[in-house]
Amino acid sequence: MPEFDAAHLRTALRKLPEKEKDALLLRSVRRDAEWRATLAYELLPEVTRDTVYEAVSGRIHELLTDVSGYQLARFLTKTLKKAIAEINYARRITGERALEIDLFAYLLRELFDNYSGQLDSQYTLFYKAVAKLVIRLIKLIQKYLHEDLWLDYESEIADWLRQLRARPHRATELGLELPIGLQP
Repeated sequence: MPEFDAAHLRTALRKLPEKEKDALLLRSVRRDAEWRATLAYELLPEVTRDTVYEAVSGRIHELLTDVSGYQLARFLTKTLKKAIAEINYARRITGERALEIDLFAYLLRELFDNYSGQLDSQYTLFYKAVAKLVIRLIKLIQKYLHEDLWLDYESEIADWLRQLRARPHRATELGLELPIGLQP
């Protein structure tokens, strides 16, 4: 599809009659689920940050409870990618980094509460994915939240880093540099 200049597209949309604009909008909403969700979040009062959080955390919980199999660490790594995609979807819909941070914290809570034993698996990918997720959460918190709000996450992150450091052979084996904690 060729690229179109945004200014020309805007002027063309302004020239359209209201009836055609409405039809075009409805047709676009029917075709694109993400845009439909974004419009629902922006326009409907019953779709709030909390409802989006509940829906996405519910899907993450379903993804993690459906994990089973002989090579659990491998399946968890695949599921982790799907969960991260859900979190990114929620951020694109709402545009809120605080929601993204809360969902990453929820995901890490679920992983460390239910699957921390898999960090010792012979498949190092799960350990690496979880460590990168903790590092990503730390960077998001430092970049997008005020320092006063860091306290909400500080103890959990310290615990997660302690659990990751309890396996020193993994971090050095994979060349990961784990941060000390939430420090500016």
